[in-house]
Amino acid sequence: MASATSFGDFLRLIKIATVGEYVGAAWSQRSFLVNCSELATNARWFTQFKLLDIQFDESEFRKNRMGEYHRLFVPQLLERTQGDLLTTLEFAQTYQVEDDFVIFEYIKLLLLSNNDRYNTIQNQIVGVIDDVVNKELLLTVLLEQCFIKKSLPVV
Repeated sequence: MASATSFGDFLRLIKIATVGEYVGAAWSQRSFLVNCSELATNARWFTQFKLLDIQFDESEFRKNRMGEYHRLFVPQLLERTQGDLLTTLEFAQTYQVEDDFVIFEYIKLLLLSNNDRYNTIQNQIVGVIDDVVNKELLLTVLLEQCFIKKSLPVV
């Protein structure tokens, strides 16, 4: 398919790819179905990124399948959605980015923001910290990337 660059093109691509998914299923063409499904998924996220004014490279997005390129968008997505963790986790799961990475970035966003709502931030962190699998890495991230930058006291 040709490269779609405008918002309207992405919406059309979603429709065409969705029709392709149905055709692939009806014709029992698994590879066609998978390709159309990937196109539709990418186009949905491209649409979200356009709405949120997040810059991205379509070709890099499509060819990178193991999440390396996609990890770059986690902090931006969290910031532009005002910390919408569920949307960011959905993005991460779609592109094989670890949940822990998303949660680390979420906690960093909360701690490093210029927000004086300490109790609210503390409650938000407590709400996700149990979901972290690699607690040792969380401690490292907090010490190296949050407490030092913010000069927060280490308890």
